Amino acid sequence: MAFTDYKNLSMVLQKFHITYTAENFVKVNTVDIHPFFLEDFSFSKSHMDTKVSEYAICESMVYPILKESYKRYAERVVLWSHRLVQYDEDLSGTPDYSVATLSPLGRIVFGSPVLLLVEAKRNDFTEGWGQCAAAMVAAQKLNAAPTLAVYGMVTDGEVWRFGQLVDQTFIDNIMFYTINDLHELFGAIDYVFAVLTAQRAGTSRAAAV
Repeated sequence: MAFTDYKNLSMVLQKFHITYTAENFVKVNTVDIHPFFLEDFSFSKSHMDTKVSEYAICESMVYPILKESYKRYAERVVLWSHRLVQYDEDLSGTPDYSVATLSPLGRIVFGSPVLLLVEAKRNDFTEGWGQCAAAMVAAQKLNAAPTLAVYGMVTDGEVWRFGQLVDQTFIDNIMFYTINDLHELFGAIDYVFAVLTAQRAGTSRAAAV
């Protein structure tokens, strides 16, 4: 099945025998946002139809935020746009964005482990979480390290929701974040990136032993 065949989170949980729980695992870091980004983002909201399609949401809202957040961690992980993630015939597809560890072969090679999957949906978080969770399961299986946390984000460009998959447990972060408070949103995304890079460093040390 393609990721798009999973229409909701429940389908993924049942198929792969994953337990659901809800708690606030995201901690909001304090971050500074470059004034140029704030000006440019405000321009996009004021002068562009940012909600006309999922492509518009990706290009004008989601990617700029992810890219700006990613800059602090670019020497340790790689942010990919629309990169195929494939484990087997039941888990295959192309998330809108993904983050993987920096491959020793260079930035054009999709590294492992895969750490974060992001789906942008036009006012459909139910279907968004189905696709995102399926991609998270695929990443977990590709990583071959069930206890290594894989993170997911689903957003309509305005509201951002966070999930975590560890072993056979999916954790739904109760709090959600919005572009109405960019500092809080950036702080939440920064927290995830900080955890990812810490995991990546731990994985690298383990592999070297």
